[in-house]
Amino acid sequence: MKSLYDSKITSVEFPSLHVIKIVLDNNSVFVADLSDDFRDLAFFPKSFDDWKLGKIGVGRFSIEWPTGFDVHFDHIVELSSSQNLSA
Repeated sequence: MKSLYDSKITSVEFPSLHVIKIVLDNNSVFVADLSDDFRDLAFFPKSFDDWKLGKIGVGRFSIEWPTGFDVHFDHIVELSSSQNLSA
């Protein structure tokens, strides 16, 4: 049986500023607000226009932005389980 951490991202959506929704290749869906963890980083996207430019990274393990910010899906999974945002 495949581990969650052997999965890859198949799609990403940006429902609102700093909120991300990912779907993994095992059909798991995770929604997380990244603002508390990353808002103080200079390269963290500050506007929704910049936020929605995120793309699935090479290897499909992360989301990357043109600003230089990136986040691995395991961090999104961890936040999602503690935040309980709706998918």
